[in-house]
Amino acid sequence: ALVIAHYREDLSWLGYVHHKLGHIYLYCKDLEWCQHGLPNDLSSDRITIQYLPNVGRESHTYLYHILQYYHDLPPRTVFTLASLNNNPLRWYSTIQSIVEKKPIFYDLDNTYVEPMHTFTMTAGQFAMSLGENYRSVSAGGIVPAQPRPLRMWALRYMGLDSTGFKERMGKSKHGAIFSAQQYDILQYPRHDYEQLLLLNSVAQTTEVGYFMERLWRFYLSPRSTRK
Repeated sequence: ALVIAHYREDLSWLGYVHHKLGHIYLYCKDLEWCQHGLPNDLSSDRITIQYLPNVGRESHTYLYHILQYYHDLPPRTVFTLASLNNNPLRWYSTIQSIVEKKPIFYDLDNTYVEPMHTFTMTAGQFAMSLGENYRSVSAGGIVPAQPRPLRMWALRYMGLDSTGFKERMGKSKHGAIFSAQQYDILQYPRHDYEQLLLLNSVAQTTEVGYFMERLWRFYLSPRSTRK
């Protein structure tokens, strides 16, 4: 399955890959733009389209999907942003996530891990996105997480300690684009996802969303691979 977090982006890129996918779940946060560029040859029985309120970042969409289908998840789900046009990094990450049939892990060094421990967004900073037709000013300032920085928040709400990160799951170069196995999603109870969804629902753009973008591929790793 493919889960797409969509705002106002052109979806014509789906025309190149949808025939290689199972069911597609499109979550739109702008009703007027919801099906913009959707391929004509994508049959309606292969896609489920749902509108969500424009709160949180892509993690709000992913968490909502996990909760909706918690008891009916396929063996593997690819989660991606809709903003792939003219963005080779995101396109590469999506293709790699689609073709990865099983978890692949890559060793990390301190130059990658250490900055995560103290990561925060600048107070009062406006939200940024590479998605088409995104207006940073209308999105407002970023709502700070509590606690912060990233390491403290991840310890409290995800049970992760970034100082123990030794490897990262997947070839994807973007933290918000990844593939997850059913059994790795189900290692956490629904309550954990409900709490994370609530934390991602307090405003249009939250610092929590930036934290989760960096944490998903550690959170959904098999427990046996964690160091």
